[in-house]
Amino acid sequence: MEKTLKLRVLAYCSLALLAGAIVWTVRHRSTRGSVVALEKLGRAPEFHLIDQTGASFDSADLIGKVWVASFIYTSCPDVCPMLGAKMKRIAASMPAGDGFRMVSISVDPKKDTPQRMSRYASDLGVTDPRWYFLTGKEAEIHDLVLHGFMLPDMHPNDKQGEILHSPLLVLVDKKGQIRAYYNGLFEESVEQIQRAGGSLLAEK
Repeated sequence: MEKTLKLRVLAYCSLALLAGAIVWTVRHRSTRGSVVALEKLGRAPEFHLIDQTGASFDSADLIGKVWVASFIYTSCPDVCPMLGAKMKRIAASMPAGDGFRMVSISVDPKKDTPQRMSRYASDLGVTDPRWYFLTGKEAEIHDLVLHGFMLPDMHPNDKQGEILHSPLLVLVDKKGQIRAYYNGLFEESVEQIQRAGGSLLAEK
């Protein structure tokens, strides 16, 4: 079981690296504790999805907020729970208040109804109201992942019934600019996003 998990993690990490994760990863030009310099990597895509309560969720609602996006699906046996655990730690590490948001977007929208997304959030122990679990139409989400966030498209793994997708977390600033990509399977991603997100919250 442990060997299988390691192989799956390696597959996800390889997918991220092939997508250019090294190029996209935040470039820290400062020492620990000081301001982090982040490049503007392009505009985050617009989208209209549905949250875990069944309410519509528009990307326009994120303007003026610093936010982090992750990509998951509810039947994922191992990697997605790891991403969820990292996102929980990120939420806990960020300052309280209305300036920060998180979105977890399903890459299996055919199965992931709002009800399933709600149960998934509950099972993760999510209580932060700033964190939204989103689903929608399959074609829209495929386009959003591939052409909007510039991540690898989702690939079903028929042998194991799983979906290979990027483990990258996307950090977006108040003006809707993508500022960094982080590998959510790496332990240091939590601290990096905490520091970078704090810097973006301080930006005018």
